[in-house]
Parts: sequence; structure tokens; C-alpha cells
Amino acid sequence: MKAENNKEFYEKKSEIVNEEKYYEISDPLLKSLKDTRIEKVREAIHSFAKNSVVADVGCGEGYVTASYAGDVKKVVCSDISENALRKAESNLRKAGIKNFEIKAGDAAKTGFKNSQFDAVLCCSALDHVPNPIRVLQELSRITKKGGHILIELDNDILPLFSGVRLNRKMLDNLGHFNRITYRKLGKMIKMADVSLQKAKVYSWGSPFRFYYRLVKYFPFMKGILDWKGNKFPSICYEYLAVYRKI
Repeated sequence: MKAENNKEFYEKKSEIVNEEKYYEISDPLLKSLKDTRIEKVREAIHSFAKNSVVADVGCGEGYVTASYAGDVKKVVCSDISENALRKAESNLRKAGIKNFEIKAGDAAKTGFKNSQFDAVLCCSALDHVPNPIRVLQELSRITKKGGHILIELDNDILPLFSGVRLNRKMLDNLGHFNRITYRKLGKMIKMADVSLQKAKVYSWGSPFRFYYRLVKYFPFMKGILDWKGNKFPSICYEYLAVYRKI
């Protein structure tokens, strides 16, 4: 699918796929990995954006948003899919959350003001946009000086030598345009020419793709792989990088 059809793709996807099916998966190992993502996001928000005004760019149906909304002053939910935002609003209201606002917008052109937010979260979304460099610039633009940008992604270390893809067709039917490793994200931030300083990196599981198979057939490997993923972000399963705008 071409980049210009990105909105159409996610509108249709949000009609078919429910995020609860994704996060409430029956497989215990995969479920634990999804739960860890939510746990790490909430931990990072608590550490770097507690009682702040936060923009959740690429929020989807608000499943992750609901986990940390109680720790912030206000969260503004933004997504390219209006269908997903309707579900997000419904899900947040059902959870009893009131300190939120809904705003449709492309991650590369959110429509927010310069330096509007204390912190910006982009969870599992940067790899789903055709031009991640432009999105990084936008995330920086809408964040206050001294504020924080939190980026969560899968650390797909295969293929090893893939470059940054810009405005190309989707890689798969899940809507990925890029495979953004931890190291590649660092290179992309330099390419975006934004004034960001790394504050902290959360990482878990190791290595991506092989982790599930290894632990499934050799359960005793889980402790070792989790330790390696936590200690070495470059070979982790997933990571959450926190940057401070300077």
C-alpha cells in the first residue's frame, strides 16, 4: 500500500481489529510481553510526565492510554484513524477516565501548537508511518523545551543492514513501513536534526523474533534472555526510549 493510502488502511483496520484482542491474547508468553509494554510505558510516564499534559500520538484505541491516564494532568489522544479514536473515547469513558481530549491528525502533521505539551508519547507507532523522520520533527515541535518524548518500538534486528525507508510501500499487512531497531532510531534522530538528549532506555526480552520460539521450547531460557534484553537494548525484544528536548 502506498503512503498516501495510510489513513484509509487504518480506518479499515480499526473496523476489523480490536486492540483488546491484541493485548488480551490467550498465549501466556505473548500476553506477558504485551503486559510488559504497558507496564514500562506507565513506569516511564510516572517518572518523566507525572501530573503533566501529555500528547499520545498514534494512540489507536486508547488501550495503552488508559493504563497511565490516572498519572497525568491531561492526555490528548491523537490518531490518523477516526474509527480508532471513536473506540478510544468509548474505552476511556468506560474506564472512568475523564482527563482526556480526542483530536484526529496525522502523526507528521498533528495540528498542535509549537511547544504545546510537557511530554509526548508515541507508542508502537513510529514504524507505522511512511516518513518517520518527519514525525520525529513533529514530535519535537509540539514538545516544550525541557519536556520529554517517549518512543516505544519493537526492536526487529532482522534484516541487520536495512536502512531508513521514506515514503515507500508498506512492508506487510500489519501496516509497517519501517523496521526500527534501537540503533536505527538513534540514527534517525540525527537525520531529523532535532535537539533531543537521551534520558533513559527501558528494554525487555531478547532477541526479537527468536525470543518467543526459544522460550516456548526452552522455558529455562526466559530468565537469561530477559536479563540480556534489559541490559543490552540493541538486542532486546522491545524498547522504550525517553528523550529530553534541549
